[in-house]
This record gives sequence, structure tokens and C-alpha cells, in this order.
Amino acid sequence: MKLTLRKINFLFSLLAVTVLFSNCSEDHYCNTAPTFTNQSFEIDENSPSGTIIGKLEYSDAENHDVTFEIVNDLTDGGFQIDQLSKSIVLVNPATIDFEISEKIELAISVKEEANPFLSTTANITININDVDERPVTNLFAYYTFDGHSNDETNNQYHATNYMINYGQGRVNKNGESAQLNGISSYLKLPTDFDKQEKSFSIWFKANKIPVWDYNYSPTTSWSSIISCDHSSLTNSSTRLSVSKIDGINKVWVYVGGMDNKMNPHLIQTEISEGEWHHAVLTISQQYVNFYLNGNLVNKLKKTNNHSVDGHKAVVLGAGRNCWDRFLNGNLDDLRIYDRILTHEEVKLIFKE
Repeated sequence: MKLTLRKINFLFSLLAVTVLFSNCSEDHYCNTAPTFTNQSFEIDENSPSGTIIGKLEYSDAENHDVTFEIVNDLTDGGFQIDQLSKSIVLVNPATIDFEISEKIELAISVKEEANPFLSTTANITININDVDERPVTNLFAYYTFDGHSNDETNNQYHATNYMINYGQGRVNKNGESAQLNGISSYLKLPTDFDKQEKSFSIWFKANKIPVWDYNYSPTTSWSSIISCDHSSLTNSSTRLSVSKIDGINKVWVYVGGMDNKMNPHLIQTEISEGEWHHAVLTISQQYVNFYLNGNLVNKLKKTNNHSVDGHKAVVLGAGRNCWDRFLNGNLDDLRIYDRILTHEEVKLIFKE
């Protein structure tokens, strides 16, 4: 008899444990947590607030009402869940910036509105699509240098290639760049873009920067990135160059004529040899703004002078006569506008 009771107690204990962990009621009804797995969605950067990113997929065997909750959100409230449609909704458009992050990870839970309120959490990935935010209004000429020197606009100001090779572009960017050997290679555009208002935007890398000669050595004191200077210009000449000045690698700008010495009318700022930099020149009838890597370096009043010789063209990677001041380095993504770019537009181009 004693042995039999022990068996019965053991069986009752086993049954009790089974009931506790299966959440089954007396009529054999068992409740299970919702099925909710990891999912991914995508959205274009710059999408407006209120954009529906996607509907969350789940299932619940008992068809209970459920509530969704974002339980881990590093964007500090950039998204919310619409409980009616069970969709993720964008709240803060600043959250989705491809140049800052290409994707966002959220942890979202789905919870039954029935006792014992079981829930399941899943990882949700929101992939951000890159949108080209660079301005196109009054884009007069555009050169990608992706294996060619053609103008990508309808104006078709195709450049002439002199001993140029095409190779690896900027770090983390697709495409190629124009490679210049510092000896004989350059590009020449078919027009001088002689306009009262214009903007130049270009990426450059100088692999070897010449030392500035205070005694003025015209062939060795600088390497030219952009040069436009000749006797027929209605508006001022334009020069964007690099030199090692007093031991410091610098990129410098002079708009409005020749100058044999570094003086206050010339804008200059430090750069690193062998690294990519983004330069923008905006030239109006009165002023010149120079930006480097999205930041305004200086603004100076423009003089309206030019040289007595030079090719009637914009020359890239060499001086105005195309026989000296060759650049040893790379050029990429040249954009020429027949208007003044704003600082915000400059920053947009730089971050792309």
C-alpha cells in the first residue's frame, strides 16, 4: 500500500508540472505566444513624416487582439507603430540619412491582449535607400570621369582627354576618376564658361605638391586643378591650385588676374597630400566664395582681371597654356553651374 501511494503522488506531481508549463485550462484549451519573426523593410532618405514603411507580419493561433511596441529604438522616437494597420510609421525624417547610416535596427514586440499576455520580440531592419540630393538646377556641365570625359548634361560640353587614364575613384564611392601623371596629362573643356555668375564643384587628390617659389618660378610653384585665363574673357580669370607654402600643403584660389606673390587677395587653406578633398568656388559679379569639404574657407571681393594669353577654355590639371603646372593626382565629379550655389547646397554635394 505504501508503495502504491508513492506512485500516485508522483503521477499527480507530474501532471501538476505539465499543467503549469502548458498554460492549459480544465477544458484542455492551451494558449501560445504569437509567432513573430525578424523582418526587413526599406525607405528612401528624405521621406516625409508619416510615411508608412511597412506592415508587420505575425500570426496568433488563438486570434487574440495584439499590441505592438518598439522596445529598443536608438533613434530616440524616430518611428512609431500604427496599431490599427500594424505598420511602422516614420515620425522624424532626420532619422533616415543614408550618409549617416545605411540601415536602422529596431526591436519590436507583439503582445496578446489576453491573460496571460504572452509576447514575442523580433528584430526589424529598416534599410535606407540613398537619394541623390545634389542640386541639378542650372547645372551647366557635369563630368563623372567614370572611364570617360563626356559631359553628362544635355549641353554636351565633352572634354578633350590628353594622356589621361581612368582608375579608382574616391574611397567608398563607386565609379572611377581621372588620373593625371604630373608630367603631360590634362583635360580641356570646349568652352571657358565666361559667365557673370558661376560655381565650380570638384573632388581632387594631389599626390605630389610642388614647393612655392617666392622668386616666382612659373612652371614649378604650383600644380593646377582648374585654370581659366585668357585675353578674351569678359569676366575674371579663375585659378584653383595646390602648393607647399612655407612647408604647409595648401590649396589656393585666385580669381581676377595674375599675381606673382601670396597676398591677402588670395584664399588658401591647408590640405593633406594624397587624400581626397572637395572644393567649391562660387563666383558672382562682386565676390568669390571658397569652400573646402563643405566648409566656407573665405569670401573675398573679386577683381575683374585676366592674362594676355592662354587657351579659350577651362583647363583641368594644367596651367592656362597647357604646357606647365601639371597636377600629379586625381580629379572626380566636376560640376559647373551657371548660378551661385548656397552653402546648404555645397554641403549636400560634399556629403554625397
